Amino acid sequence: MEHTIKIASAAQMASIDERASCEYGVASDLLMENAGRAAAWAIAERWPADRRIAVLCGPGNYGGDGYSVARTLANLGYEVVCLSPSKRSECSASAAAQRQAWELMGGRTAALEDIAEVLCPDDIAVDALFGTGLSRPLGGIYAEALEALSRVGALTVAIDMPSGVSSDTGQVLGIAPRCALTITMGLPKPGLFIYPGKDLAGERIVAEVGFPRALLCGDELEGQLLTSDAVRPMLRVSLPWAHKGDKGCALVVGGSSWYYGAPLLAAEGALRAGAGLCVWAAPENLVERRPFELRELLVWPLPTASGSLSGGILDMDAWPELSGGLSERRGGVSMRPLPSIDAICVGPGLGCRNTTDKLVMSVLASAKVPVVVDADALRLLYWEKLPGKTVLTPHRGEMAALLRCDVAEINRDLLGAAKKASAHYGSVVVLKGAPTVVCCEDRYWINDVADPVLAQGGTGDVLAGIITGLLARGCAPFEAACAGVYLHSRAGLKAAREIGPQGVLAGEIAAAVPQVYAELCKADVPVGRAQMLKKLQ
Repeated sequence: MEHTIKIASAAQMASIDERASCEYGVASDLLMENAGRAAAWAIAERWPADRRIAVLCGPGNYGGDGYSVARTLANLGYEVVCLSPSKRSECSASAAAQRQAWELMGGRTAALEDIAEVLCPDDIAVDALFGTGLSRPLGGIYAEALEALSRVGALTVAIDMPSGVSSDTGQVLGIAPRCALTITMGLPKPGLFIYPGKDLAGERIVAEVGFPRALLCGDELEGQLLTSDAVRPMLRVSLPWAHKGDKGCALVVGGSSWYYGAPLLAAEGALRAGAGLCVWAAPENLVERRPFELRELLVWPLPTASGSLSGGILDMDAWPELSGGLSERRGGVSMRPLPSIDAICVGPGLGCRNTTDKLVMSVLASAKVPVVVDADALRLLYWEKLPGKTVLTPHRGEMAALLRCDVAEINRDLLGAAKKASAHYGSVVVLKGAPTVVCCEDRYWINDVADPVLAQGGTGDVLAGIITGLLARGCAPFEAACAGVYLHSRAGLKAAREIGPQGVLAGEIAAAVPQVYAELCKADVPVGRAQMLKKLQ
């Protein structure tokens, strides 16, 4: 059974809540009661009952969750006090009912303004002020309460989202607490995976509160978390009788006198991802120097805009038709016809010059196979829709160039930027960073791995190569992008464990990809063959 973890925006969670009541007869008060009980048990599993707990309850339904948490914790033996800025008459109907139940059992409700007097550093604070759906900066008494909470320094647990963190973008709206634990209800929210929201949320768990499963798995939920169970079906496993041609041939177009390592790292990424062959379309002056040690690489020397080493970048006239190859001699190097190309990576180390922008568009216009556009090539794209089966792999600076905006705008809404670029260019977009987002039209996947081992020169080239290698092996563009991001990030973690947290090189991450691939696939045999071998024995 395939396990996927959907991600829901604030609007989608509101719709799920409403549909649970209207279509499935699951009352919102029951969901609130379940949410409070689930949160209380999560707290009780982590901290003993000798800790006093202060629950900060807002006037809306999240405040109702807070009173439900308080009642369950009190029944479990904790000393609990609730803090609220509102009279019961100013609460939502559900929150008012929960508050009444809390007070009828003898629970104490203090004023939120008194938080500094009520709360001690050894206490636990439960943040049930605001959850999803917050769209404006917190102010007034709520901002003052969170400032006081920060000064006290009590361990904080958030219900659904830390108050003040946008559930859709992860950005802080004014002020937000730093939490040790966030208990989110039903489905995780995008803001729990995007910094600074991820950092402020602390440990994140998803509580099951009684939403019908059909609502949590609907096709209208376009976001998912990138997990091993989700990625495994995307990968291609080689048959035992496969030869190198069956595993596809990747072509890397890039390199210059300044950056000849980038295309080599991309080529290694493609080969480590399982491509049977990889060709580097290289500036001929670099081929003459042979500045590389990747012995498995085929090299296709192409003319440069200038014969000098200082100007050695690929010329716009260096791109013949893919099916033709080259048979003449260039620069004293005898050329053989190209093998059949199954996927192309253009951009690593290419350089940004007038000659290369036309080269990039020529590749895109003439290629009959999927193309990964990376690095310098991204800054050379024209403002137009690209051919199908194109994958763009920008970091945030390159994404700003693609969307003709500044980086601050990208940081304010990573998902929105990825969706906009995917729709505008008609391509799969891999927005690299912490987190990395893979988007195809309205669908998106979030990779929840953020580790400084990946913040190293050349790792992006390796990722572009891995995706190209997977495309060459027959993966669809969106699947290749998702699987490539997953393999790349886990290879980084594996290299960090084996080598050390600092100083891991991009090539060492590429070298770890086969191990991650093997662990993910469990065995490099097709489904059913293991059983067949047992019968033969």
